Amino acid sequence: MKETIFALDIGDLFLKFTLCEKEGDRVRAVLWGMEELNEIFWHQPFERIWKLLGESGATLQKQGTPLRVLVTFSPSVMKTRVTEYAYTRAHAKEAISQEEYAFTLKAIKAYVQDSLLQTVASQFGIVRQDLLLRDLHFMETTIDGYSVPRLLGFRGKEVSVRLLVSFVFKSYAQIGEAIPRFHRLPPPFFISEAEGIYRFVNSRHKEGIFIDIGDKTTHLIVAASGQLASVEELPFGGDIFTHVLTQALGMRRDSARAMKERYGMGMLSLEDQGRIRALFLPETQKFVTMITERLRLSETFLPQTIFLFGGGAALGEIKEEFEKEYFVSVLCPKDLWEISNLNQLTNPQYTPLLFALYVLSQQPS
Repeated sequence: MKETIFALDIGDLFLKFTLCEKEGDRVRAVLWGMEELNEIFWHQPFERIWKLLGESGATLQKQGTPLRVLVTFSPSVMKTRVTEYAYTRAHAKEAISQEEYAFTLKAIKAYVQDSLLQTVASQFGIVRQDLLLRDLHFMETTIDGYSVPRLLGFRGKEVSVRLLVSFVFKSYAQIGEAIPRFHRLPPPFFISEAEGIYRFVNSRHKEGIFIDIGDKTTHLIVAASGQLASVEELPFGGDIFTHVLTQALGMRRDSARAMKERYGMGMLSLEDQGRIRALFLPETQKFVTMITERLRLSETFLPQTIFLFGGGAALGEIKEEFEKEYFVSVLCPKDLWEISNLNQLTNPQYTPLLFALYVLSQQPS
């Protein structure tokens, strides 16, 4: 059965999108692109996308072809955490009934919406009412230390559930819902980057430290043995290097950011490339040191492989600095999974969108 998937990644600075056609296990990209966001006039980048769709002849809604809309956000907006819920059963010899199972699910949700939500809100200095619970996934369930596929029907005393929980800022969730509704599209699926990485490592049996360097936020996800060990956001990103250029060269912020991007793509003269590299090296050492120190505080096993992506991954100095301690790869869309027409896409800014798209593509229509 054919279907159309329209996927949006609302990042810190840019809106990335792709329009795909899916038939069976095959996915083909019809159109993709990137538009700069306008925090005041949110509709502007979307108007440019609709214009691009019209000019290309691509159609979102074809008669008889289902359409699904995917929205994912920057980690600065969508907060994801790995947490654990455990309890001791009073009647260990009895199998977990439907009634006990329903009661446990209710207790888990109450814990997430009360204790965990308050913890996340406090970490970022915001009121809990500004965050909404978006997703709650069971990653691993154990009873008396043994892994089980589900709770229902099993016996035992000590129950532990490892959860992947996502919250999103209420204002952004409303934007994510309003955009498709305004254009008469179906309600969107919200999928976090962390869930995409979890599904990816679980199906591919990979492990590593996944680092998404956005403009304002750096997302750290440690994956081992097909599970996510830790997820957190650090309140700094590639904008640090934009600031270096504004201070050293007296440039306006938008001009400095454009120069940083051209530098990352190797589009400047050899003299300018060398000059900027000299400016970036000291800041790169501080940047990587802050990340590695934070990783060591995570109190979890750290794989020796780092996967870099996001706009900041285009800066070669960051990769070089990490390579002093780790094996490092820059993760591009073409490295994740096969999508026709995207096989040669080497821009790591699109990688978070592809992680989320991977999740939706594996779900039945």
